[in-house]
Parts: sequence; structure tokens; C-alpha cells
Amino acid sequence: MRRLRSYLALPGAERRLALRAIAALCWAAILLRAAGYRRARKWLDSVGARAGTVGADAAMVRRAAARAARTLPRVGCLAQACAAEWLLRRSGRACRLVLGVARPAAGLLDAHAWVECEGIVVAGAAAPGRYVSVAAPAP
Repeated sequence: MRRLRSYLALPGAERRLALRAIAALCWAAILLRAAGYRRARKWLDSVGARAGTVGADAAMVRRAAARAARTLPRVGCLAQACAAEWLLRRSGRACRLVLGVARPAAGLLDAHAWVECEGIVVAGAAAPGRYVSVAAPAP
């Protein structure tokens, strides 16, 4: 009930963006699992801004992506980053999805994905300096 009240208290534009974020996150998770990152990357590279719409800013997309991640908690950071990139591109915002790795104390590699836009991390926030970027496709 609390989530529903919270959702209904949002302005109309943020409610619509929240629903798009959940749909994008579901689609990204399914696409990554079924077809892999290359196909998901092609999907993201084909996305353009919707004509005639005023796009959401990075802060709005960040809030919507966080809501979607809380709604679908078992979806990983790569799917969250892909969904956030899709939302930003549909809004006409330049952004970049970054893949990074870290070596924790145990010696195994730890991978993470995040999206940066307008100077902020929109999805997949990580401790600053923890991950070394290994791939960041051009915006």
C-alpha cells in the first residue's frame, strides 16, 4: 500500500516515467538473458529521442530507475544501466554506459555497470574510484 500511495503522489510526468522505467528494465533483463550484451547494445544504439516530446532530465530518470530497481530487486546492474540509458536516449539526453571491474580482497574480479549523464551517475551508483572503467561505448 505504501508504494502505491508513493506512486500516486508523484506528478503525472514522473508516474509515466516510472512505468516506462519498469517496462524498460523488464525488457533489458529479458534481452540480456536471452540474446546477450551485443544484441542489447545494438538495441540501445538504435534508440533515438522521441519527436515532439520534452524529455526527462537526468535527475528524473535517476529517480525512476531507482524506483524500478526497487520494484524488480533481482535485476542486475547491467540491465539497470541498459534501461536507464534507453530512458535517457528516448528523452534526447547524451549519456554513456560504463562497464568497470574491481579486484576485491578475495582476488576475484568484481564487475559493475553504470550510466553517467549530465555529470551524475544515473543508474548503478558505485563507490567512487572502486571500479576501473574497461569499456564505455561512445554516446
